[in-house]
This record gives sequence, C-alpha cells and structure tokens, in this order.
Amino acid sequence: MADDSVRTRQQVSIITAAFAAIATGDVEAMLENYSDDVVFGIPYSSPPKVIVGKRDVAKYLRAAFNVFRFSLAITRAFALIDPDTLIVEYVSTGNALPTGRPYANSYIAIYTFRGDLICGVKEYFNPIPAQVALGAFVSD
Repeated sequence: MADDSVRTRQQVSIITAAFAAIATGDVEAMLENYSDDVVFGIPYSSPPKVIVGKRDVAKYLRAAFNVFRFSLAITRAFALIDPDTLIVEYVSTGNALPTGRPYANSYIAIYTFRGDLICGVKEYFNPIPAQVALGAFVSD
C-alpha cells in the first residue's frame, strides 16, 4: 500500500509539472510529460475529439493557447486498483484572450501512465464557461 501512495504522489507531481507549463502557454514543456503516442480525449468538446500523438496534441494545444490563457490547480486525486491510472479533479482560472473575459472551469480527468509519462488523458469539463468567456452568449 505504501508503494501505491508513493506512485500516486509521483503521478500527481507529473501532472502538476504539465499544468505549470500550461500556465505559461509552453506546449513543448507540457508535452515533456507525455509519451509520443499519447491519446488525448475531450468527450465534451463540440464535436468530441480524440487526438493521438504528441505532434497532433501539440497542434491542438497551440491553437487553444492562442484563445485561452489559464492556470490549473489539482483539488483531488483518486488512486485506482490499476496503479497506472489516476482520476484527477482540478479547476482553472484565467481569461479568454480575444475578449479579455474571465474563464474558470472545473474538470475531471482520467490520466493513464506508462512509467513516468502520461500516455492517456480523457478530460471532462463543462463547455459553457468557455463559450461565455468567448462571448458566444451571456451567462445569468
């Protein structure tokens, strides 16, 4: 059990390093924490996306970082029976660059690891805060 706790802390540390790079918009630094064949799923995007491989993930993130600048903070992490999988809850704070409006959201993601690299992410979030931040419609 102690080994599982150490592994979970290491995995959280890897995700935290990736999140630090997100806060600065540094795609290359973020992807240092990912395997070359990473699978990045965003089921609640419109349309839902599955992006495979570092090169395509980098392309997607560069476009996203031109629209949003934000930081992410882990609020909870859940170890699973599979020691290479972690469920993580986190929040974002930042803004939409085209409008200057604030952007904040909550996320739940399933992270899969191979050794010390993230090889899979399936991220769930509410798309409405992004739409509001971009001025697509006004929130109540």
